[in-house]
Amino acid sequence: MPRLPVRTSFGKTPEVTCARARLICQRLSLRIQSSQMDLVPFHRRPVVRTVAGALLWLVVYLVVLRLAGPSSRSLAILFDLGLFVSAFVVIVALASQFVLPVQTWSDRSAALQRLLDYALGSRGPVLFLRNGQTIESKGERSRRGPGVLLADTTSAGVLRTETRFTRAVGPGVTFTAPGERLADSLDLRPQVRLIEGRRSTGDTTPDSQPDPTALTEDGIQVSADLRATFMLDPGHVSAPRRGQFPHLPPYEFNPRAAERAVYGHAYRGGQQTHWSDLPLLLAVDVWREQVKRWRLEDLLTGGGDGPSPLAQIEAALEARLVISTEHTEGGQATPTREMDVLRRRGIRVLRIEVAGLHVPAEVREEHLRRWREEWGSAVEEGVLEARGRGQEARWQGELEGQRALLREVTHSLRAELSHGGRPGRRDTLTFLLEDGKRLLAEPGLLADTGALSDHLRQLADEVRRLGPDGRGGES
Repeated sequence: MPRLPVRTSFGKTPEVTCARARLICQRLSLRIQSSQMDLVPFHRRPVVRTVAGALLWLVVYLVVLRLAGPSSRSLAILFDLGLFVSAFVVIVALASQFVLPVQTWSDRSAALQRLLDYALGSRGPVLFLRNGQTIESKGERSRRGPGVLLADTTSAGVLRTETRFTRAVGPGVTFTAPGERLADSLDLRPQVRLIEGRRSTGDTTPDSQPDPTALTEDGIQVSADLRATFMLDPGHVSAPRRGQFPHLPPYEFNPRAAERAVYGHAYRGGQQTHWSDLPLLLAVDVWREQVKRWRLEDLLTGGGDGPSPLAQIEAALEARLVISTEHTEGGQATPTREMDVLRRRGIRVLRIEVAGLHVPAEVREEHLRRWREEWGSAVEEGVLEARGRGQEARWQGELEGQRALLREVTHSLRAELSHGGRPGRRDTLTFLLEDGKRLLAEPGLLADTGALSDHLRQLADEVRRLGPDGRGGES
């Protein structure tokens, strides 16, 4: 038999009752915090003083009018008072047209109402947003009356009451309702967040920034400088406007993206983080996933002829975080998990950059030592190989020189043999000596050839005096 849910006296389950009780407690706590922000006593508030002064003036005027009785003087005073009030209202109405950049009649009426509230001391907060930053006087946000919010072309904001968010407003003039105040200001321009990697193991990352340390495939800690460029989602996949069209505002305002950026909550280490920190947090997560696929040696030595490992990791980061025209509903690719998270927070990442790979000092020293050893052994082998090639070339040169010398010395003898001659011993020696004398006569062959030439000439003369068989005497 199925178990029926327990009902309370109000006809609700205990879970629903507890949820409503928690919601009521949250609203009460917000009201208490709001009341604690303005501890000015009731009798010292400007609106109370203004009303008390007006009542006192009216009582005094009625007393004087009763004591004086109906006379022309009293009527004149009453007429002057009415004329003064009318002139005051007219002057305030004229001034309200130039205090704020209003154009429509509804905005003019709202500006007049704010000025009259200011005169009566019951105005709300008056805030100015410039470059995404709030400019305000002390205690402005504690005011509960109708107020004014003026934002420049680079700023936007999200409004809220004590219990809920109300709306997102962009550049221009916004008139806030009573009890409505600024929840957060936003910058419409592209923003940049940078985190530097650890140079050594002793470096620490501030608590406000994520830790860019990652482990390689072989378990070595490395880190890098990560840079994320992003902005509020303009609401389309094409390139953001960025002041390219002079007839349009320089930056686009997407109310939905502004609401998501402020409404959403991201937590890191049990603490809530600002919406502008989310792109860098996601970039660090993807960076760690990509580094696990590389060995330290590959990260340090490069990827060969193709892109470097850091360039490949950067491309993978942009493929996971940067939206392109391919990620449309009709495109082939689908948005990644990171893109979906960013879209839910109203963020558009424009670019991710990775640079400056850092490794621990001891790992770097070990890598340098191994590199020196490998480089030294390679150089030594190259020197030995070069020496061997030089010695071999020298031997080949000497052998070739000897062969050339023999060819020159036997040139006449070989010519005689080629013509069919059969020289004897004397003629053979004569040919050899004559070719030797001819070689010595060539300039640059030897430093001093005079004595050697004379000696060969004497030998040639002695050979000619020999007989045909090479013995003494002539035939």
